[in-house]
Amino acid sequence: MCFEPTDSFSRDGYLCLSDESGSLLTAIDRTIVQRAGSERCQHYVAPSIISGAVLAKCGYFESHPHHLHVVGQISAEGRAAVTRGEKLTGPMLEHHDLFLTPAACLHIYPTLATKDIGDGIVITSNVRVFRAEDGNYRPLIRQRDFTVREFVLVGSKDFVVGQLEAFRGLALDLARSVNPGATLEAASDHFYATKVNAIKEKIQLRNALKHELRIQIDDQPVAVASFNFHHHHFSRAFGFDRGGAVVTGCVGFGLERWIAATMASPGSASVFTN
Repeated sequence: MCFEPTDSFSRDGYLCLSDESGSLLTAIDRTIVQRAGSERCQHYVAPSIISGAVLAKCGYFESHPHHLHVVGQISAEGRAAVTRGEKLTGPMLEHHDLFLTPAACLHIYPTLATKDIGDGIVITSNVRVFRAEDGNYRPLIRQRDFTVREFVLVGSKDFVVGQLEAFRGLALDLARSVNPGATLEAASDHFYATKVNAIKEKIQLRNALKHELRIQIDDQPVAVASFNFHHHHFSRAFGFDRGGAVVTGCVGFGLERWIAATMASPGSASVFTN
């Protein structure tokens, strides 16, 4: 086994990768970036913390509040309590409108208001992402803390749509080299259950705004990558739509899930390590 989940994984939702699986994750990431064309990408380093103000502009509180982790600081009262072995409660924590990063692309949009976009740009980053899943955790497949190789596509509609099509093609080819049964399917985000979000989900599906690349792992389809077209959602919110000329899209590869896919297909790790 290339990882050692703790007995409390189903509750806590995180694990430590061994040397073998950590090296495989690095190799998978490197292969994805190479196939995407590393030389044409702008490489960003994104933090694990994001401000509430950015999430509000993104509309994240309305769409996905169930995924959020709050970043808290132990108060003076709390510090004294924990030294006595007491469990932390609300009054013992200070919240500074900071959250753990719930989606890899969200840090990029605030940087684009004054950026020269030209005919179109591709920005990539390797990001630690954190999502609460109501205890529905599964090692490598669904974790509270996981790794995403993200590509943010910025430019004209033709540019972004063309890039999304190219990424779907290269990702499907890569996935089928791991498991020939890999499929690409229209999908929707897992929105928080409200009437407005139910409409968003229908719009996504009807207009094929989101696709997922899925591989069978233990007889269940698992999304190992997603491809999303945002129209002007982010470019208008953050002031870089250039009068409606600029739209965005993003592509995310869940790296731990790719490890799970190689474990389910003996010998397929050589796709990334040879």
